[in-house]
Amino acid sequence: MANSPKKLKQVGSALTLPNSNVPTVPDGWADKFAQYVEKTRSASDSFEGWDWISSKGGTFQYMESLIGKELEVIVLGATRENQHYQGEYDPTKPGVPDCWALDGTQGEGEPLQPTNVPEPWSDVCEGCQKNEWGSGKRRGKACRNYVRLAMVRANDPSGSGLRFRIPPTGVGAWSKFAKKLENGLGRPLFSVVTKLVIKPKGGSFTVVPELISFVNDEETLEVLASRVEEANVELLRVFEPREDDDAPKEQEESAGAAF
Repeated sequence: MANSPKKLKQVGSALTLPNSNVPTVPDGWADKFAQYVEKTRSASDSFEGWDWISSKGGTFQYMESLIGKELEVIVLGATRENQHYQGEYDPTKPGVPDCWALDGTQGEGEPLQPTNVPEPWSDVCEGCQKNEWGSGKRRGKACRNYVRLAMVRANDPSGSGLRFRIPPTGVGAWSKFAKKLENGLGRPLFSVVTKLVIKPKGGSFTVVPELISFVNDEETLEVLASRVEEANVELLRVFEPREDDDAPKEQEESAGAAF
């Protein structure tokens, strides 16, 4: 990756621990937070973009290095992403899904639906036969429902951006987490440090978000807020091939030096 810009102060000096359900909002930031909670996303059709963090095999992985079961990040934005692959997924032959959808590529107020898909299974995702429980393996869905995150490392708010997909098993937990922040606390995602934790679930795994601390430092908030539009572009780039989420881990953890 390219060299990171000059780092801001260490994140520990820019945070307030979440010891209250009604945190103190920095002076002048209440209206700004509300603006970013409601901010719409912009799209890009380029395949290039921020690097991906993987959770393949139940361990966070960056490039060739296994990081571990936990990541502390600042999430700049999130969007829903549906993918359907016809037939068995073959990790040795990556390709594009036969049907897909990204939330935010439709007009305002329109339902999630395939966009630029040659032969979509349905006009909209809700009610699609491939998006129904029982259409896939083990009574799951044939269409996999993700949440795509655009984020930065918690200790480097001005550094290189990253992307990550919350797997289908973690979508519900993510939804509750985001609603608590945005509706309950009036905080956009970029105003908190989030820990992503991989936990076992039903023979596979899930990813659970945890609130670690509030970002209340003015300089850090300005930098993070200025990166929201950049993150919105990353959220709506055309997808890369899906990971094999259920594949067993075959590598040994490498201390996460690259992260």
